[in-house]
Amino acid sequence: MDVFDFAIQMEKDGYQFYQEQSRRLEDPAARNMMISLAEDEKRHEQTLRQMKQGRLGLVKGEVMPGMKNVFQTLVDEGRGFDNEQDSLTKVLQKALGMERDSISMYFRLAEKAETGEEQAVWKALEAEEHRHAKVIGLAIEYIENPATVLEDAEFQFYGHEGTP
Repeated sequence: MDVFDFAIQMEKDGYQFYQEQSRRLEDPAARNMMISLAEDEKRHEQTLRQMKQGRLGLVKGEVMPGMKNVFQTLVDEGRGFDNEQDSLTKVLQKALGMERDSISMYFRLAEKAETGEEQAVWKALEAEEHRHAKVIGLAIEYIENPATVLEDAEFQFYGHEGTP
């Protein structure tokens, strides 16, 4: 299996994981977060397929607009995530591990890149996975202590206060 096939498979696995969780979780905000993450993984897979075909393209980094809606919903409804029996926490911890694995892989690939353009794409994918890890970490923090997270600058980035 070449590096592109491996990376594509990791993104497909991430997509399938987030899709499965979006169907399984009962909390609408948690489902929306999983759907947003799945959409990003699908976009990453498409970027990797283009790279494999020799068409290096720019990875479109965004402030995950779906995440803004997730946290905005929670704020508007004055509630936290439904975390019955720590099920959401467990899902998020697994997701965080997957994202960290992707970060490591893209970091290594960027170091080994043969061209600057290729390196830029690997670094952009790494940055996307960092964003996923941050928002997942933020969701875990929100479950544990919503009041503190609401005041956090990182939450404001994804939340309702002057989001780009």
